[in-house]
Amino acid sequence: AVPDKEYRWNISYAISYELGSARQIHSAGQYDEICSSIPGHEHTGERCEVIINTDYRYVYLPDSDICCQCCTSGAPQYCGVVKPDWAANGTYIGEVPIDTGGPSPTTCYQYDVQGHYVNHFYVTPELAPDGYVTPCEFWEAKPGHVLRKQFVYQLATYSTAPIPASHFDL
Repeated sequence: AVPDKEYRWNISYAISYELGSARQIHSAGQYDEICSSIPGHEHTGERCEVIINTDYRYVYLPDSDICCQCCTSGAPQYCGVVKPDWAANGTYIGEVPIDTGGPSPTTCYQYDVQGHYVNHFYVTPELAPDGYVTPCEFWEAKPGHVLRKQFVYQLATYSTAPIPASHFDL
């Protein structure tokens, strides 16, 4: 089990709905549940990459040179790319200031989305050039508001530029 304390690490996250692919690059010190699922490497905190394509989700530990195929992207497991409309049925909660790395907090709209857990999703009021929302923060909690995971987006590094298909190669 993960010790009961707070862990912070950087994540680089890229997603292409057109390609049906995503890649998460977790820095050392991570305690991500997917990255920590490889037998013998549970909760080591080593660098980790999660790569999703149209067929499978993979976990890659570059320092150990281990790559595992986790699950299928389609039914019945659906370990694929998060759907672009996953928060469409969210309930608007209100405006919240969030530190997104700029000189002052960003005013973001909070939406709560019921999934396996309650997902709290914060977005800027303006749409990005691609028509999608720009995320400020995401966190989910187990029953009783016990924090499960939290992502705070650094808006200065957020981009909607096309991502080359090679970025999602294993």
